[in-house]
Amino acid sequence: MSSDAIRETIATKLVATFPLAAPTVKLFFENQDFAQPTNQTAWAYCTIQDSRTGRCEISNAGRYETLGVVNIQIMTPEGTGTKLIRTVCDKLSLILTDKQFPLIGETGSVTFYGYQKRNRGSLNGWYTWNAIWEYKAFSTTP
Repeated sequence: MSSDAIRETIATKLVATFPLAAPTVKLFFENQDFAQPTNQTAWAYCTIQDSRTGRCEISNAGRYETLGVVNIQIMTPEGTGTKLIRTVCDKLSLILTDKQFPLIGETGSVTFYGYQKRNRGSLNGWYTWNAIWEYKAFSTTP
């Protein structure tokens, strides 16, 4: 299973659902050109990081899993409170937590498990929280 298939599956789901969860918040992805908002508009930055791939069962067919995390940093201007961040986190949790999606372009699936929020505080004028989901991707090819 390719890392790109996993990333495409997750990114496609987020592109389709993030505007429903946060219509006023622009979502950007890792290592893609974007202009960081400077006009006191909330925004989010998504990183999809797979960490380990290995065989998860012993059989002739074989089944492989890739473990990883999706980290969405949600940033609002300092001094604007936490309501928007909390609302976005709650709505994203309904979309991703304990959900399974078929891999795009390959046989297999991505399943989201644990969810956590981390308050990073104020960074360069932005009040920031990280919303983090762990996932396992399964496939019959390594």
